[in-house]
Amino acid sequence: MPTDPINIFEPSWEEERDAPPGFRARRLYLARTLGSDQLGVSFWEIDPGESNMPYHAHHANEELLIVLVGNPTLRTADGERELQPGDSVLFRRGDAHQLTNHSDEPVRFLFIAPLNHPEIIELPDTGRMTVFAGRPTSGRGEFTLFQVVNAEGVDQGFFAAEPPP
Repeated sequence: MPTDPINIFEPSWEEERDAPPGFRARRLYLARTLGSDQLGVSFWEIDPGESNMPYHAHHANEELLIVLVGNPTLRTADGERELQPGDSVLFRRGDAHQLTNHSDEPVRFLFIAPLNHPEIIELPDTGRMTVFAGRPTSGRGEFTLFQVVNAEGVDQGFFAAEPPP
């Protein structure tokens, strides 16, 4: 039975991350909130100068990016390029990427992915890896963090030591 619709033009943000600097973002776990347990769809908004995530690569999941509003800058192994509303980009497993807002206005976009687990996320800027297991444990999309590796003497949190955009 379908759930009540969610209007992404009037979002009720489920996550409003105000730290660390450079990674402040708002997120709505769209598919999860609508009841999905196999599909991940996150609706994001980031302000100027911010990024939603560090430069990273997924090793269990592909991700599809769809830009809805604004002109975010996409960083990949090939360099940086500005995206336009309507641009869609597929990141295969192992394709490192980061979306940053270098414009003067907020940007909004969707990330769509299956929820394959366990998931290994590589953080190339710091040479760290994170390992997540199980499906999201709450409607907020949290995962069980098993470990952060290759980070001797560094705070083990996901964003710790990651350079801001």
